[in-house]
This record gives sequence, C-alpha cells and structure tokens, in this order.
Amino acid sequence: MVKGKRYEGKKPLLYITSGSILFENYIVNKQEEVTDLEKDLPPLKVQVNTTVILFVVDMDAPAFKGGTISEVKPHR
Repeated sequence: MVKGKRYEGKKPLLYITSGSILFENYIVNKQEEVTDLEKDLPPLKVQVNTTVILFVVDMDAPAFKGGTISEVKPHR
C-alpha cells in the first residue's frame, strides 16, 4: 500500500504511466488518472510492476485546458 503526503491547499492528481493500481474498488490502468477534489486519496495497491506520477495541483492557478499529459506527441 502507498499513502501520499498531504500538501495544504493543493489537490492530488495521480497519473499511471505503466502498469495498474487498485484504487478503492476500481482498477486504474496505464494512461489513466485518479483524483479527489473533496478529500485525500485513500491508500492504493499496486497490481503489477507500475510507475505513477503524483501531481500536486493548485486548482486556482491559471491553466491551459487544451489537452492532457497523455496527448503529448513526440517532437520530430
């Protein structure tokens, strides 16, 4: 089980880059994300060899809303 650190005033966004996790009663797979804007994320369980990125987000900051991390294309 993994439990993240709390950052006052910020919200967590957990992005799965490979593998999968068990989040409450849901399986979250590669290129999916999970967040909770109301409370802390509960502990999660890694299903297989998994890599995740935890973004700590200021929901009041200016933001670009034209896409997500999974839509980034390689530069050629």
